[in-house]
Amino acid sequence: MQAEAKILRGPHEDLESYLEAIDQLKKVLEFFSGNKSYKSNDSNLTRFNNLLSKAVSKLEDEFKQILMAQSKPV
Repeated sequence: MQAEAKILRGPHEDLESYLEAIDQLKKVLEFFSGNKSYKSNDSNLTRFNNLLSKAVSKLEDEFKQILMAQSKPV
C-alpha cells in the first residue's frame, strides 16, 4: 500500500501527499468497517487503525518541531 509507505516516512518530506495518504487510509477504514464479510476484516481494521494512530502521532510531532523552531523563548 503506497499510503502506508508515505505515512511511515512522515510528513516532513511532503505534507500534502502525507495528508492525501491519510485520506486514502480513512477511505480504506470506511470500506472495511462497512464490509464485515471479509475473512481478514478484523486484522485489517486493527492494522489500519494502528497506522492511522501512527499518522496522527507523526503529524503531532511535526507540528511540535515546527512550533519549537519558529518560537522564541520567553
